[in-house]
Amino acid sequence: MKRSPRTAFGLLATTVAMKAKAGMLQPENICHLMEQCLLDVGDDAPALAATLRFVSRYKANPISAGTALQDFILDWTDDIDPRRPSEALDHLERERKTECWRYRADLQ
Repeated sequence: MKRSPRTAFGLLATTVAMKAKAGMLQPENICHLMEQCLLDVGDDAPALAATLRFVSRYKANPISAGTALQDFILDWTDDIDPRRPSEALDHLERERKTECWRYRADLQ
């Protein structure tokens, strides 16, 4: 399966945001976020701006910075809204039915 740079960055940014809000963010997490932003979505101006805002505001208020980054990612990723689990489950079920080759027949 092909790796989606947008999805990969969204997942990483969400993880970093949650670590910031929990007070568990390490300097290497920030470096990894910045690196992946440039590699995965460097041509996406809103994603780049949100990442830079997070980095510049993190030390002053990690919870606020993490919340802002997480809110951006939730709005930025429009395919599935993780705040509505039923939509995510419906999407996965539709995908399962249309892309059967990805699943083992003996487990169905």
